[in-house]
Amino acid sequence: MTDHARILPVELGATFTDSELPEATIRLQIPEDLRFLEGHFPGHPILPGAVQLQWAITYGKKLLNRSNSAVKQVEVLKFQNIIRPGDIVVLTLTTKTSDKFIFSFESKQGKHASGRVILSDN
Repeated sequence: MTDHARILPVELGATFTDSELPEATIRLQIPEDLRFLEGHFPGHPILPGAVQLQWAITYGKKLLNRSNSAVKQVEVLKFQNIIRPGDIVVLTLTTKTSDKFIFSFESKQGKHASGRVILSDN
Protein backbone atom coordinates (compact mmCIF):
# COMPACT_ATOMS: atom_id res chain seq x y z
CA MET A 1 0.00 0.00 0.00
CA THR A 2 1.33 3.42 -0.87
CA ASP A 3 1.25 6.35 1.53
CA HIS A 4 -0.62 8.32 -1.12
CA ALA A 5 -3.46 5.87 -1.64
CA ARG A 6 -6.85 7.54 -1.53
CA ILE A 7 -9.69 6.57 0.77
CA LEU A 8 -12.41 8.66 -0.90
CA PRO A 9 -13.84 8.76 -4.41
CA VAL A 10 -13.28 11.73 -6.70
CA GLU A 11 -16.36 13.97 -6.61
CA LEU A 12 -17.20 15.05 -10.16
CA GLY A 13 -20.29 17.06 -9.32
CA ALA A 14 -23.36 17.12 -7.15
CA THR A 15 -26.88 18.45 -7.03
CA PHE A 16 -28.77 19.02 -3.80
CA THR A 17 -32.45 19.72 -3.29
CA ASP A 18 -32.88 21.68 -0.08
CA SER A 19 -36.40 21.00 1.08
CA GLU A 20 -38.25 19.38 3.95
CA LEU A 21 -37.00 16.02 2.64
CA PRO A 22 -33.65 16.85 0.98
CA GLU A 23 -32.20 14.80 -1.84
CA ALA A 24 -28.75 14.61 -3.39
CA THR A 25 -27.17 13.19 -6.52
CA ILE A 26 -23.39 12.91 -6.48
CA ARG A 27 -21.22 11.80 -9.42
CA LEU A 28 -18.21 9.85 -8.18
CA GLN A 29 -15.21 8.38 -9.95
CA ILE A 30 -13.44 5.42 -8.39
CA PRO A 31 -9.71 6.24 -8.39
CA GLU A 32 -7.19 3.66 -9.53
CA ASP A 33 -5.15 4.24 -6.36
CA LEU A 34 -8.03 3.76 -3.92
CA ARG A 35 -6.64 2.08 -0.81
CA PHE A 36 -9.62 -0.27 -0.50
CA LEU A 37 -8.92 -1.86 -3.90
CA GLU A 38 -5.60 -3.29 -2.76
CA GLY A 39 -6.00 -7.03 -2.23
CA HIS A 40 -9.66 -7.01 -3.26
CA PHE A 41 -8.95 -8.86 -5.60
CA PRO A 42 -5.38 -9.11 -6.95
CA GLY A 43 -5.39 -8.64 -10.72
CA HIS A 44 -9.14 -7.90 -10.78
CA PRO A 45 -9.82 -5.13 -8.26
CA ILE A 46 -13.40 -4.28 -7.30
CA LEU A 47 -14.82 -1.82 -4.81
CA PRO A 48 -15.84 -3.69 -1.64
CA GLY A 49 -19.50 -3.51 -0.66
CA ALA A 50 -18.56 -2.36 2.84
CA VAL A 51 -16.87 0.72 1.32
CA GLN A 52 -19.93 1.50 -0.79
CA LEU A 53 -22.11 1.31 2.32
CA GLN A 54 -19.72 3.51 4.31
CA TRP A 55 -19.68 6.16 1.56
CA ALA A 56 -23.50 6.11 1.40
CA ILE A 57 -23.69 6.56 5.19
CA THR A 58 -21.09 9.36 5.19
CA TYR A 59 -22.81 11.32 2.43
CA GLY A 60 -26.27 10.56 3.86
CA LYS A 61 -25.36 11.88 7.31
CA LYS A 62 -23.99 15.02 5.69
CA LEU A 63 -27.21 15.49 3.70
CA LEU A 64 -29.33 15.15 6.85
CA ASN A 65 -26.99 17.24 9.02
CA ARG A 66 -26.66 14.22 11.31
CA SER A 67 -22.88 13.76 11.31
CA ASN A 68 -22.84 12.77 15.00
CA SER A 69 -25.60 10.17 14.66
CA ALA A 70 -24.92 6.47 14.83
CA VAL A 71 -26.30 3.93 12.38
CA LYS A 72 -29.17 2.12 14.04
CA GLN A 73 -30.04 -0.23 11.19
CA VAL A 74 -29.41 -0.96 7.52
CA GLU A 75 -32.31 -2.49 5.62
CA VAL A 76 -32.87 -4.00 2.16
CA LEU A 77 -29.15 -3.86 1.35
CA LYS A 78 -28.45 -5.16 -2.15
CA PHE A 79 -25.30 -5.38 -4.24
CA GLN A 80 -26.18 -6.06 -7.87
CA ASN A 81 -23.15 -5.20 -10.04
CA ILE A 82 -19.48 -4.74 -9.22
CA ILE A 83 -17.74 -1.38 -9.34
CA ARG A 84 -14.22 -1.25 -10.78
CA PRO A 85 -11.40 1.30 -10.63
CA GLY A 86 -12.03 4.12 -13.08
CA ASP A 87 -15.82 3.64 -13.06
CA ILE A 88 -18.04 6.67 -12.70
CA VAL A 89 -21.10 6.06 -10.55
CA VAL A 90 -23.96 8.23 -9.35
CA LEU A 91 -24.84 8.07 -5.68
CA THR A 92 -28.46 9.09 -5.13
CA LEU A 93 -29.62 9.86 -1.59
CA THR A 94 -33.29 10.36 -0.81
CA THR A 95 -34.49 11.42 2.63
CA LYS A 96 -37.52 9.52 3.90
CA THR A 97 -37.70 10.97 7.44
CA SER A 98 -35.36 12.98 9.68
CA ASP A 99 -33.60 9.74 10.64
CA LYS A 100 -33.98 7.59 7.51
CA PHE A 101 -32.64 7.77 3.95
CA ILE A 102 -32.34 5.47 0.96
CA PHE A 103 -29.34 5.30 -1.30
CA SER A 104 -28.38 3.80 -4.63
CA PHE A 105 -25.22 3.62 -6.70
CA GLU A 106 -25.92 3.52 -10.45
CA SER A 107 -24.02 3.93 -13.70
CA LYS A 108 -24.53 3.27 -17.37
CA GLN A 109 -24.02 -0.43 -16.49
CA GLY A 110 -27.13 -0.31 -14.27
CA LYS A 111 -27.70 -0.42 -10.53
CA HIS A 112 -24.71 -1.39 -8.41
CA ALA A 113 -25.99 -1.16 -4.84
CA SER A 114 -28.92 0.15 -2.84
CA GLY A 115 -30.32 0.17 0.65
CA ARG A 116 -32.03 2.05 3.44
CA VAL A 117 -30.20 3.50 6.46
CA ILE A 118 -31.80 4.40 9.77
CA LEU A 119 -29.89 6.66 12.14
CA SER A 120 -30.18 6.98 15.92
CA ASP A 121 -29.56 9.82 18.34
CA ASN A 122 -26.55 8.27 20.12
